[in-house]
Amino acid sequence: MIAGLVIFSTVVGLMTVAGTVALSFPAWVVLASYPAACTLTLLLAATALARRPANTAQSVQALRPQV
Repeated sequence: MIAGLVIFSTVVGLMTVAGTVALSFPAWVVLASYPAACTLTLLLAATALARRPANTAQSVQALRPQV
């Protein structure tokens, strides 16, 4: 799960770099946008995953075999 979060944040960072290059921002902005976007994405995704409920009644019911 941690690897998925890191890969997701890397993809968001690369898309941010592509966007800043496409908009012709200065090189220092492009270089600064990658770690900022990766860090914020990783922080928000990890927080969202940590705050979700572990076992909800609906998910437990969905896992039971249907008879």
